[in-house]
Amino acid sequence: MTCPHCGSDKAKRNGMGRFLCTECGRTWHGRAAKAHTGIPGLPPLPSEIGAESKTPTIVVPKCKRGAQKIASRRNPQHYIIPDLQLRKGVPTEHLAWIGEDIARRKPDVIVCIGDLWDMPSLSFHDAPGSLTKEGARYEDDIKAGNDGLALLMAPVQAAMKDGWKPRLIFCEGNHEYRIQRTIEADPRYAGVIGMHHCNVEKFGFERHKFLHVVEVDGVSYSHYFQMAGSDRPIGGSMDNRLNKVCTTFVQGHEQGLLQHRRPLPVGRTIHGIVCGSAYCHSEDYRGPQRNNEWRGVVVLHDVRNGDCDPMPLTLKYLAREYGGVDLHDMIAE
Repeated sequence: MTCPHCGSDKAKRNGMGRFLCTECGRTWHGRAAKAHTGIPGLPPLPSEIGAESKTPTIVVPKCKRGAQKIASRRNPQHYIIPDLQLRKGVPTEHLAWIGEDIARRKPDVIVCIGDLWDMPSLSFHDAPGSLTKEGARYEDDIKAGNDGLALLMAPVQAAMKDGWKPRLIFCEGNHEYRIQRTIEADPRYAGVIGMHHCNVEKFGFERHKFLHVVEVDGVSYSHYFQMAGSDRPIGGSMDNRLNKVCTTFVQGHEQGLLQHRRPLPVGRTIHGIVCGSAYCHSEDYRGPQRNNEWRGVVVLHDVRNGDCDPMPLTLKYLAREYGGVDLHDMIAE
């Protein structure tokens, strides 16, 4: 008889209806061996496998229909470029790093959250003729932003030649809106200056006017969000902001990075993200103690119905990854 444990044919009756295998030394009852044979769900006895192999054959169940498609499906990815505040004389090396990172990740949506142009020549905070405004020129402000955007988009446009077609969104910020405010304050400038000089359409961006909200995959984008009874931005804690906005939102305007997530009882999660600084220079008006805020970009992975996995990337990381430099050393130079 064949041993049901090791498959050896050196089994013999040991009395009392039991059998002994002289190969492995195990014993068993004759009824158990018969009961084991052919029972669904139990591995076959070695004698049932065949003489050529004594190793049980493992049968891998087939995937259910559509399971492989679900496993390979990827929800949209959004890439957020916070405020760049480009003007004449500020560093621009980081723009190429951001562009290369975008080209590498190939997101589905690219959002420039506003204040790409700084427009110091039209600042209402500085009086005409003041020392701060000395030498400021509208043409220089426009050129700085257009040249910077071209530098950022060069790697992106090169990658798009391979068939990648992301959606490009530009939300006007309050710094770009300085152009419109100047025209409204002095209509003589109408037709001389204009928002069209900020030529984002040249690179394929769809333009959304200042404070207009654009929703993509359940995420609401705007340069900032206003309070219901005031024209001031919603402030305070991120918990308070989610109470006011009531949906997943991303804004710029404020330097640094703030994040908050709130699971809802209806089974989904909403997020609040404030990211308002992606530049290497310091702002004089912030003084010596407030120029050490977070600087970088934000990638939203697996965006679906407002839920997502946010991944901030600092300019320090981008500098090492794409520039091969330490950002602190570069700024110090």
